[in-house]
Amino acid sequence: MKKFELLRINDSLLKAMNYKNHEFAYAVFKNKQLVESFLQELEFFNDVQPRYVEYENKRMELCKRTCRKDEKGMDIVVQGRYEIQDREVFQKEMKELRTTYQEELRVRDEQINKLNIILEQDIPTPEFIKVKKTDLPIEIQTASELYEYSFMIE
Repeated sequence: MKKFELLRINDSLLKAMNYKNHEFAYAVFKNKQLVESFLQELEFFNDVQPRYVEYENKRMELCKRTCRKDEKGMDIVVQGRYEIQDREVFQKEMKELRTTYQEELRVRDEQINKLNIILEQDIPTPEFIKVKKTDLPIEIQTASELYEYSFMIE
C-alpha cells in the first residue's frame, strides 16, 4: 500500500464519524487513530511561513484583478483556474511577486517535494479494525459507499 492511499481512507473515516452504530463507530474511531499515526509525519506540510501566505494572498488578488469577468462582474473560473484577461500585466506582476518571495517559494517547493516523496512510499497495509456487514449503519446503502469502507468490512 502507498502512503497516499491513507489520505483517501482518512477522508472516508472523517465522513463516517457521525454514522450511528456502536460497532461501526468503534471501528471508525480505532481506524482513525491508526491512520493518524501513519500520517503524523505529514504535519510539517502545515507549517507554512507567514510570508508564503502573504505571497498566496497577493497572487490571488492579482488573479482576481486581471481575470475576465462575466456580464454580472463575477470572476470567470474554468476548471478551478481564473481565466486571465490581461496576460501581459499578469505575467509581469507574477514575475515581480516570485522575485520578492523567492525564498518562501523555494522553501514551499521543498516541502511539496518532500511530501510527494513520502506519499509515494510503500508501507505495510495497516491492520484495520473490521466490522461485519450486518454492523454497517443503515446510511451506507450504495455500492460506492460499500467500496469506500471496504477496507474495514469483513
